[in-house]
Amino acid sequence: MNYLQKNWLTLLIYLSLVFLAIALSHADYLVMPEIMSPGQLSISFAFLFFGFILNAAAWKNILNGAAYPISFGQSVASTGLAVFGKYIPGKLWAMVGQAGLVAKKYSYPISAISGILINAQLITIWVGLILSLIAIIGFGGYGLEVYAVISILVLIIFILIFSQLQKVIVEIAVSRVIGSDIEYVSSSIKSIWITALLYTIAWLSWCIGFYFLVVSLSAYPFLPFVGLGMALALTFGFLAIIIPGGLGVREAVLFGWLSLAGIDPVTSTTISVASRLWFLIGELFIFALAILLKRSN
Repeated sequence: MNYLQKNWLTLLIYLSLVFLAIALSHADYLVMPEIMSPGQLSISFAFLFFGFILNAAAWKNILNGAAYPISFGQSVASTGLAVFGKYIPGKLWAMVGQAGLVAKKYSYPISAISGILINAQLITIWVGLILSLIAIIGFGGYGLEVYAVISILVLIIFILIFSQLQKVIVEIAVSRVIGSDIEYVSSSIKSIWITALLYTIAWLSWCIGFYFLVVSLSAYPFLPFVGLGMALALTFGFLAIIIPGGLGVREAVLFGWLSLAGIDPVTSTTISVASRLWFLIGELFIFALAILLKRSN
């Protein structure tokens, strides 16, 4: 029992890798598609990796804004080591691991770090929804109910981020689960806006990377706007809480998006499935970088 208490974060990391392997073994996501342009593919990976680095920078910024400073190396380590926790059913394990790693390293109260992480997740979802709304408005082809739902979600999350309502909801929910009060700390408004900007650049970097992925696999001259489909897919994949890692959700969204772009069904299927492997390589990149940084410290 003492071993489990002291090493639960390490066990969580190993468990996440096991569930990742199980999830991938049940899906045909590791098939290598035909590459039309290796140069464009290389560019897509550069933007993909840069997006993950910016994601870690946003995590560092919001913690600093709440008076819980961490180094950039530790922000990468905590983000990267916990990245596969989302493949454990329930998805919350990624957040538990990320907050736990920071709390353990700096002896910060895990309740406070968890509260800040919840706010960070709301900000990144908010940014993703805004980009998704821009995407579907610009692309067209969606029903009015889709625009309405996303717009309402953007408004609700905005209120949660910039009001005390989130604090009240989180404190009540967590206290009922763990049976005791928690320490919930809010970041400064300036820090929240800077964090939102960093997440926006990270999301756009992923979208640009996806655009180059599409071009590298199809050799079609598409407008860069097609890349925003990744924001739509990632957002809905993230919101699909009951599905480990959003497996299947992203691919379905991207298939519909690429079909609207005029890509034939076979190529749309190939690209949407390949995008899972592409993004997984990005996750492996930040995971490997996190291990290197953790060992160097």
